[in-house]
Amino acid sequence: MIFCFGLIGIKSAAALKERAAFINRLILCTDKISQYIKMGNAEKGEILKSTLPAFMSYEQEHVIIDKNIRLSLEDIRLIEEFFVGLGMGDIDAELVRCNAFKNLFKKQLIEAEKDVEEKHRLFTVSGFILGLILSFLWW
Repeated sequence: MIFCFGLIGIKSAAALKERAAFINRLILCTDKISQYIKMGNAEKGEILKSTLPAFMSYEQEHVIIDKNIRLSLEDIRLIEEFFVGLGMGDIDAELVRCNAFKNLFKKQLIEAEKDVEEKHRLFTVSGFILGLILSFLWW
């Protein structure tokens, strides 16, 4: 039982790191999208299919995020807002928009890294401690 709860704590702590890594990949994706927009040769669907990070796909005018990624509600809202409005303006407006969302994603990355720093060890240790306490109560 101790190891079971310990694994739950470790998995929760890993989800924090996974969120930060995903947001970092999203920032890189935003850079790639802005580069494709500067070139001006491709349509929205082609750009997204070639630039989206793993765990995301583009199907029928919608960007789909894998449900296994644990993102905050603010992360999801920003992602949806960015991809829904993508391709609605001229090239200069789209480049400004990509840069603005890149900065917003950077703020989310700072928050995610702060969560990793503050909560990673807490989640890991608390899982084992909870398992230990419950095993003593069970016994």
